[in-house]
Amino acid sequence: MIPWNIVGSSALDLLKLLWKPLVIAAGGVFIVHLIWYGPRMDNMELELELAEKDVARMERLIESQNDAIENASKVSQSTFNDMLSRLDDTLNQDNNRTNELIEAILAQGIPEGCTESTMFLLEQIENLQWETP
Repeated sequence: MIPWNIVGSSALDLLKLLWKPLVIAAGGVFIVHLIWYGPRMDNMELELELAEKDVARMERLIESQNDAIENASKVSQSTFNDMLSRLDDTLNQDNNRTNELIEAILAQGIPEGCTESTMFLLEQIENLQWETP
Protein backbone atom coordinates (compact mmCIF):
# COMPACT_ATOMS: atom_id res chain seq x y z
CA MET A 1 0.00 0.00 0.00
CA ILE A 2 1.14 3.52 -0.83
CA PRO A 3 1.57 5.88 2.10
CA TRP A 4 -0.39 8.91 0.76
CA ASN A 5 0.78 11.25 3.45
CA ILE A 6 4.38 10.90 2.19
CA VAL A 7 3.28 11.44 -1.43
CA GLY A 8 1.16 14.44 -0.43
CA SER A 9 3.95 16.06 1.60
CA SER A 10 6.45 15.44 -1.23
CA ALA A 11 4.08 17.02 -3.75
CA LEU A 12 3.55 19.98 -1.41
CA ASP A 13 7.33 20.41 -0.98
CA LEU A 14 7.77 20.23 -4.79
CA LEU A 15 5.00 22.79 -5.29
CA LYS A 16 6.59 25.13 -2.74
CA LEU A 17 9.85 24.84 -4.61
CA LEU A 18 8.42 25.25 -8.18
CA TRP A 19 5.51 27.67 -7.66
CA LYS A 20 7.39 30.69 -9.05
CA PRO A 21 8.50 29.00 -12.29
CA LEU A 22 4.99 27.54 -12.72
CA VAL A 23 3.38 30.99 -12.28
CA ILE A 24 5.91 32.53 -14.71
CA ALA A 25 5.25 29.71 -17.24
CA ALA A 26 1.47 30.13 -16.92
CA GLY A 27 1.81 33.91 -17.30
CA GLY A 28 4.03 33.40 -20.33
CA VAL A 29 1.49 31.05 -21.90
CA PHE A 30 -1.24 33.63 -21.27
CA ILE A 31 0.85 36.48 -22.76
CA VAL A 32 1.83 34.38 -25.78
CA HIS A 33 -1.84 33.52 -26.25
CA LEU A 34 -2.80 37.20 -26.18
CA ILE A 35 0.03 38.22 -28.51
CA TRP A 36 -0.27 35.31 -30.95
CA TYR A 37 -3.96 34.48 -31.01
CA GLY A 38 -5.47 37.84 -30.04
CA PRO A 39 -4.95 39.56 -33.41
CA ARG A 40 -5.97 36.40 -35.21
CA MET A 41 -9.21 36.26 -33.26
CA ASP A 42 -9.84 39.94 -34.05
CA ASN A 43 -9.19 39.27 -37.74
CA MET A 44 -11.48 36.26 -37.69
CA GLU A 45 -14.22 38.28 -36.00
CA LEU A 46 -13.78 41.04 -38.59
CA GLU A 47 -13.91 38.52 -41.45
CA LEU A 48 -17.04 36.97 -39.94
CA GLU A 49 -18.68 40.39 -39.62
CA LEU A 50 -17.81 41.25 -43.24
CA ALA A 51 -19.13 37.89 -44.41
CA GLU A 52 -22.40 38.46 -42.52
CA LYS A 53 -22.74 41.89 -44.16
CA ASP A 54 -22.08 40.33 -47.58
CA VAL A 55 -24.74 37.69 -46.92
CA ALA A 56 -27.24 40.39 -45.91
CA ARG A 57 -26.40 42.44 -49.02
CA MET A 58 -26.77 39.38 -51.25
CA GLU A 59 -30.13 38.56 -49.64
CA ARG A 60 -31.36 42.10 -50.38
CA LEU A 61 -30.05 41.84 -53.94
CA ILE A 62 -31.77 38.49 -54.49
CA GLU A 63 -35.03 39.84 -53.05
CA SER A 64 -34.91 42.89 -55.34
CA GLN A 65 -34.16 40.68 -58.35
CA ASN A 66 -37.02 38.36 -57.43
CA ASP A 67 -39.35 41.36 -57.15
CA ALA A 68 -38.19 42.63 -60.55
CA ILE A 69 -38.71 39.20 -62.12
CA GLU A 70 -42.16 38.92 -60.58
CA ASN A 71 -43.08 42.40 -61.80
CA ALA A 72 -41.78 41.63 -65.30
CA SER A 73 -43.81 38.42 -65.30
CA LYS A 74 -46.98 40.31 -64.36
CA VAL A 75 -46.37 42.93 -67.05
CA SER A 76 -45.65 40.23 -69.62
CA GLN A 77 -48.80 38.31 -68.69
CA SER A 78 -50.88 41.50 -68.85
CA THR A 79 -49.42 42.43 -72.25
CA PHE A 80 -50.01 38.92 -73.57
CA ASN A 81 -53.62 38.97 -72.35
CA ASP A 82 -54.15 42.36 -74.03
CA MET A 83 -52.72 41.01 -77.29
CA LEU A 84 -55.00 37.97 -77.12
CA SER A 85 -58.00 40.18 -76.42
CA ARG A 86 -57.22 42.44 -79.40
CA LEU A 87 -56.65 39.39 -81.62
CA ASP A 88 -59.96 37.93 -80.51
CA ASP A 89 -61.71 41.23 -81.27
CA THR A 90 -60.07 41.39 -84.70
CA LEU A 91 -61.02 37.80 -85.50
CA ASN A 92 -64.60 38.42 -84.40
CA GLN A 93 -64.82 41.54 -86.57
CA ASP A 94 -63.36 39.67 -89.56
CA ASN A 95 -65.76 36.80 -88.95
CA ASN A 96 -68.73 39.19 -88.80
CA ARG A 97 -67.64 40.95 -92.01
CA THR A 98 -67.16 37.60 -93.75
CA ASN A 99 -70.60 36.44 -92.64
CA GLU A 100 -72.15 39.70 -93.88
CA LEU A 101 -70.35 39.32 -97.21
CA ILE A 102 -71.52 35.73 -97.60
CA GLU A 103 -75.08 36.76 -96.79
CA ALA A 104 -74.88 39.58 -99.33
CA ILE A 105 -73.55 37.22 -102.02
CA LEU A 106 -76.22 34.64 -101.26
CA ALA A 107 -78.94 37.34 -101.29
CA GLN A 108 -78.01 38.33 -104.86
CA GLY A 109 -79.23 35.01 -106.10
CA ILE A 110 -77.77 32.37 -108.36
CA PRO A 111 -76.75 33.53 -111.85
CA GLU A 112 -78.20 31.66 -114.82
CA GLY A 113 -75.86 30.78 -117.63
CA CYS A 114 -72.17 31.33 -118.33
CA THR A 115 -72.35 35.00 -119.19
CA GLU A 116 -74.22 35.92 -116.02
CA SER A 117 -71.87 33.72 -113.92
CA THR A 118 -68.83 35.42 -115.41
CA MET A 119 -70.32 38.87 -114.78
CA PHE A 120 -71.22 37.82 -111.24
CA LEU A 121 -67.67 36.64 -110.53
CA LEU A 122 -66.18 39.83 -112.01
CA GLU A 123 -68.44 41.91 -109.78
CA GLN A 124 -67.45 39.83 -106.71
CA ILE A 125 -63.65 39.99 -107.23
CA GLU A 126 -63.32 42.87 -104.78
CA ASN A 127 -65.57 41.16 -102.24
CA LEU A 128 -63.74 37.84 -102.45
CA GLN A 129 -60.20 39.20 -101.88
CA TRP A 130 -58.51 39.35 -98.52
CA GLU A 131 -58.41 42.73 -96.91
CA THR A 132 -55.80 43.90 -94.45
CA PRO A 133 -56.97 46.30 -91.76
